[in-house]
Amino acid sequence: MEEAGGRDDWAVYKEGRNFTEVRGRPEKTQRQSVDYSPLSHPKQERLCEPPVMLKKSPATGGLSPPEPATQEVQDITNQVKLQLEVRVNRKYDIFRAILYRTQIVAGVMYFIKVQVADTEYVHLKVLLGLPPENVCPALVNFQTGKTRDDPLDYF
Repeated sequence: MEEAGGRDDWAVYKEGRNFTEVRGRPEKTQRQSVDYSPLSHPKQERLCEPPVMLKKSPATGGLSPPEPATQEVQDITNQVKLQLEVRVNRKYDIFRAILYRTQIVAGVMYFIKVQVADTEYVHLKVLLGLPPENVCPALVNFQTGKTRDDPLDYF
């Protein structure tokens, strides 16, 4: 692309000069930032706090803080019990979810501390994928020989 003075854009770029400066147009000295958020309109009320679901959801890829297991987590744990028993070649009479953490991936990864005996625990890593393909939880990984005091961290 040729400019009025006969020099092409590449020459202007190599000199480190601004195209608007070479072409004779005035250059803006300051850029103005524009707030395009839905709450930027002056007549619209601003929320004091974000909605509850936004406060509790962890960042994508990060682990949520440990929380006591809910009935939903116990149901997921029950669904992967057979998968664990087959992999460790052992039957469990007690299989009670105690704590859990979540990680948002392509679905939800659950890290669950499960009591399997009076003083014995296992940590489960369970993927509950996005529907419709992955409606059943899958046991991704596990750690045996844990105690109640062992932290439930990423593994």
